[in-house]
Amino acid sequence: MIDKDKNSNNGNKKNIFKRGLGRTLLFWFLVLSIIPMTAVSIISYQNAYRVLYNDAENVLKSMSTIKAEYIHSYFSRMLTDLRQQSEMQPNIKLMEGLRRNLRKAINLLKIL
Repeated sequence: MIDKDKNSNNGNKKNIFKRGLGRTLLFWFLVLSIIPMTAVSIISYQNAYRVLYNDAENVLKSMSTIKAEYIHSYFSRMLTDLRQQSEMQPNIKLMEGLRRNLRKAINLLKIL
């Protein structure tokens, strides 16, 4: 009886790994379905990569344009402010006084 149990267990193992028409069809259907899925996945990945890359490039270009315009307007405002400050009479008098005092200090240093 023990021999029969061993033979029946070995027989079950052989039946599990035995190739039949159903298993062969299942295997080939799986293989044939994986190939198109892989192709579609690769194409989708490439399209998504290209779109994301182009979007990132466009964002960077627009941000650099905006930053360049901001810098240009900042320095334009600064130049305008400097021109206005240089034309104001109190500032002109202050600069003339500073120049006179600097010349006096230089002359004092020459004497020493």
